[in-house]
Amino acid sequence: TITLPNHGSYRPHDKLNIIYSPYPRENAVLANGIHVTNPPRTLLDCGRTLEFIYSLPIFDDAAADGIEEKQILQECARTTLDCSRIFKLLRYTDAGSENGGESFARAVMIENGFAVPQLQVSFADSLTGKQFRVDFLWRTPDGRIIVGELDGTAKYVDPKMTDRRSIQETVQAEREREQALFRAGVTEIVRLTFDDAVQQKPLIAKLRRAGVPCVS
Repeated sequence: TITLPNHGSYRPHDKLNIIYSPYPRENAVLANGIHVTNPPRTLLDCGRTLEFIYSLPIFDDAAADGIEEKQILQECARTTLDCSRIFKLLRYTDAGSENGGESFARAVMIENGFAVPQLQVSFADSLTGKQFRVDFLWRTPDGRIIVGELDGTAKYVDPKMTDRRSIQETVQAEREREQALFRAGVTEIVRLTFDDAVQQKPLIAKLRRAGVPCVS
């Protein structure tokens, strides 16, 4: 993908995507010796050309890297392009997202009408005092606390994530973690996978069964 100030003599090509923009060259940054658009402009282009579920992980990551909302809004002010998608993304961007998988799953939740969850909320075990963070959290009007956990097989087999414990030890530790969350007041724990989010229907079904609130 390249950006050009006018249509010139370039013709469409299946391996070349052209974004026409009077983008000042002095605002570009160097990446591996190539002039590329700076992060705010790149976010604007990604947000306008990608679906929400694919754009939100990019915006979350940029926010975690220190890109501020006002910088992106300044880019919107410089263009005559429709920035309605960007405004929606900024509304839901959360630097607290721990990884792209969690951002993608949250985007799917939002697109399917579920209430936006709190991210990375900590609970203290009333028995041991240990702190546990959860991926997603919803508090319902009737006082229930629903936790969503995005699981992957790596947590059971990757030595970096298991502290070199066996699968059985890791599973047992996960059970103890769940018990601690219930002692801390959690009502329901919903286990989700990235495949659930990609397919969408399994994720929707699990959240509905758990009673995760929807927005009107």
